[in-house]
Amino acid sequence: MALGRLVLALPARNRDFGRVLARLVCGLFAVVGALPLLAGFVLSTSSLKNWAASETTRVLKEQLGLRASFRVELKLLPLRVTVNELVVPSSDGGTPALEVTRIAVAPRIFSLLSGRLDAGDVE
Repeated sequence: MALGRLVLALPARNRDFGRVLARLVCGLFAVVGALPLLAGFVLSTSSLKNWAASETTRVLKEQLGLRASFRVELKLLPLRVTVNELVVPSSDGGTPALEVTRIAVAPRIFSLLSGRLDAGDVE
């Protein structure tokens, strides 16, 4: 008889799978909604801008043998890399070989996801 009382005292474990699924979907949407905010924050940090500038300097030196001075800006929406105040000095020490106020490159996102670089629009 005591065993019967113990069984009756335990709450019934009816799981509402609809509620669990709804909570999981809401959590997934919350994470997806937070990603653009997090990406915008990361793109605005000076350490990422410094990394982008150093990588660009390295590529210019290795691929073209050029040294240049510039400032880099990164934007999330629309995805864009902007190089401001680009100056490439001349090899003879005279006036700069190239001076550009602004270069903006907007790569296509799906090309980047597939591992290719498609510059899309270049201004």
